Amino acid sequence: MFSLFFIPILYVLKLVVPAWIIFRIGKALYLRQTNNLVNIKREGLLFLLAVYAGSVIAVTIAPASISGFNDPDAVRLNMVPVLNTATYYINALHDHDDNALLHALENIIGNLILLIPLGILLPCIFRSARSFKSVLTTCLICSSSIELIQFFLRQIGTFRTVDIDDLILNTIGGMLGWLIYTKIIQRYFPVFTVK
Repeated sequence: MFSLFFIPILYVLKLVVPAWIIFRIGKALYLRQTNNLVNIKREGLLFLLAVYAGSVIAVTIAPASISGFNDPDAVRLNMVPVLNTATYYINALHDHDDNALLHALENIIGNLILLIPLGILLPCIFRSARSFKSVLTTCLICSSSIELIQFFLRQIGTFRTVDIDDLILNTIGGMLGWLIYTKIIQRYFPVFTVK
């Protein structure tokens, strides 16, 4: 399962990392010509954000399954909050189906932690993204975009599903990241915040 998770990430990062480095070196050379300084801390955090974004794209959009659970008969579109996820989890518990239970937990936990780094990195890098509202809005937009792209991919033959629960869990995860930033990083590790 680990290899199924990391292989798509590695493929996408082979493109993202060199492109990002070339772009940022070009920008640094331009800034040097205009007598502006490059903020190394900000560059490092922006690099982490680029690697994270590439990883999210690989996991959510690349035509590969994280868990190996690729069901062409799965519900295409779930717009009823919580019910589908709760029913699947309860049925797996009731049937003592360890594989289904593991898949349900992977889905819940995976969607919850997917945007935690975004909720942390945004306020660390951008002063304008330090409020609850700005992080919430960004996480909602990112999660909605992922679900919309997955919907279109489903139409052309990939077995991705579009689920309102994913959007809810992703957004909650992003807000948990924001809480980690405000309660821990900002307070105890302000060195990781760009001024």
